[in-house]
Amino acid sequence: MSSSFRHYVDEWERIKSDGDEDYKQDNINTQTEQSTVHSQDTNPTVKIIKGNPQLMIFNNRYIHRIGRDNRIDCSCGQIYKAIDMVNHYHVAIKAIKIREKDKELIKNEIWALENISHPNILSLSDYWAISSRYPVPYSLSEYSPAADDLVYIVTPWASCDLFDMVDSWKKSQTEDELKSIFIQILDAVIHSHKCGVAHLDIKPENILYYNKQDKFVLADWGFCIKYKTGQKVNIQRGSAMYISPEIYQREVYDPEKSDVWALGVVLFILINQYPPWHGGNIFLIKKQVCNEPYKHHYKISSELESLVGMMLDKSPASRCTLNDVFTHPWLTGTSLLDVKTIDNRSKELIIKTGSSQQAAEKEYDSEQLFTFAIPSIISTTNWNG
Repeated sequence: MSSSFRHYVDEWERIKSDGDEDYKQDNINTQTEQSTVHSQDTNPTVKIIKGNPQLMIFNNRYIHRIGRDNRIDCSCGQIYKAIDMVNHYHVAIKAIKIREKDKELIKNEIWALENISHPNILSLSDYWAISSRYPVPYSLSEYSPAADDLVYIVTPWASCDLFDMVDSWKKSQTEDELKSIFIQILDAVIHSHKCGVAHLDIKPENILYYNKQDKFVLADWGFCIKYKTGQKVNIQRGSAMYISPEIYQREVYDPEKSDVWALGVVLFILINQYPPWHGGNIFLIKKQVCNEPYKHHYKISSELESLVGMMLDKSPASRCTLNDVFTHPWLTGTSLLDVKTIDNRSKELIIKTGSSQQAAEKEYDSEQLFTFAIPSIISTTNWNG
């Protein structure tokens, strides 16, 4: 069924590209954006290493080996795989050319990564911005980005995302295996809600997997919003297959309940390896989400079926809360979660998954790094790690 999952998402991306001129223009201008990102005349934080034209260095710290295998092209720009010369681990450098409508999303992303710390939430290693008017780096905490500015966001490099993992499955997973994935995502969302932040774009593509720590982290916080307990909002945002009925109906809604809905869709995908709704266009998806029932492909336990039903309740008033999810029998029956409170469970999960990898704050001399560190890093680095 994983090929069907890929088909549904590919079809949605086609619909999106047909209807979004900015999205199409980004794909057309990929090569132009690359030349802008790489240009040393307009961007002093990106340099080609002398004597080795296959290597680029970002911000005098991150080495990138040029090649398609070490770069991912996306609608907003590129993501580069690189080595942090200070801490000697792989990082992802997201290079974004800002469009006017992206300004708030970029600031949201960086604010969330800086301020919400949790083992299952993506950590921020570094970031900087370059003005399109003057080739000078600046801080987003001091200045607001302008259209055509370049922003670089550095985070630990992930092995894959949950979308690719589900797509690679050849058969259904056991419920214990599903629990070990789902509980980590759930714990991240619970923590963000405690911090007064709703994600509003929870989906498999935004859940990254780190195989060395065997953990999942929630990423892509550009759509997140800050709110107070009990506050309702009217911000219309999200990804088509994961948007709750109340957002589609343009109602004032509880952002926590909308995150619960999206988590329910993710859980459904983990179970069935395809989404609960997959219309051929945005209007059919909206109709299905708001009016039509879903159907499981695989036989599952009554406890799991009950949990999915509570999370995908089309009425936000009767839809379960995150605490209801955390205390549901399907989760409390596991050895990992044989405790009563959310806080204790979080502590147990932290012990199991380990602390998130943080970039060390070290003073260093860039010329010394160029002279001494680069040869040893190049010779000893496993670029496929």
